[in-house]
Amino acid sequence: MSLPPKYQLERYLLDPEECRRTLIREEILPTLRECPMCHGPVSLVNNASTWKCSRKNCRHGQTVFYTTFFERSRISCNRVLEFGYNWLLGMQSNQLKQYFGMSSNTVADWIQNYQQLIELDLESRDIGEKQIGGDGIIVQIDEAKFGKRKFNRGHRVQGVWVVGGVEITEERKVFAVSVPDRSGATLLAIIREHVAPGSHIFTDCWAGYRTEDLEAHEFEHVTVNHNEGFIDHETGVHTNNIEATWRGMRFHMSHKHMNRALIDGHLKTFIWKRHYRGSRWGALLNAIKRVDWHDLEVVDEDDV
Repeated sequence: MSLPPKYQLERYLLDPEECRRTLIREEILPTLRECPMCHGPVSLVNNASTWKCSRKNCRHGQTVFYTTFFERSRISCNRVLEFGYNWLLGMQSNQLKQYFGMSSNTVADWIQNYQQLIELDLESRDIGEKQIGGDGIIVQIDEAKFGKRKFNRGHRVQGVWVVGGVEITEERKVFAVSVPDRSGATLLAIIREHVAPGSHIFTDCWAGYRTEDLEAHEFEHVTVNHNEGFIDHETGVHTNNIEATWRGMRFHMSHKHMNRALIDGHLKTFIWKRHYRGSRWGALLNAIKRVDWHDLEVVDEDDV
């Protein structure tokens, strides 16, 4: 199960004090061992919101959220976590706005905050974990245009080319990245970065996939001609899995988000959710715990 039932979390999702205590107990918030000013003993005060030095000649106080994901938030920690839960559940912006009674700007800010958190969590993994495929593993690769011009009504939507791949294993690891073009040089650079050497790469017959270049970098390359069918009946080669992955990526993405400024956050969110599909809630809490808050530009424009 990727997310626990919400009723199991209500004890601390509905109560800011209990939420703070739980985050400290689970070591998601750092525990202050001693006063940073005088090294004296400290204790929790003000309904578990502040670490306070016990020495009378010091009495230094420090919020429990100092140097954490929650520090600059204008909304309570339990609401921050409940927002993350509902966002992982797949709630769209308008649903989050209605559920929490937030402004559109605040919803957009917190989606951006969580996308930043997830992006940094992905970047913290080493290259072996970032790459998919490996010796003898099939990786289906394709390019897709996200966004299209809307005729007759509505605004024009900028289209963005995305290159992606999915490995044909039980884990179904994926990568997806926006690109400026589909040239051979661009495709080769993306494949080398995201696919492990020794992989068997299945693609369509787009000219940008140059077999000689791929083989020179230790990939085996096989193609299927989509003009003749989606499956090569002689070899069994197809790209159906990556095509299905495109559909999954587009499902929770509105057309107004299909531009270069916004799409990478959605792609990385999809990849992160796929990677942690059996334990997303625990993975989110772990990301909050271990991602360096200095690398996060937490935004929260409106009071809620």
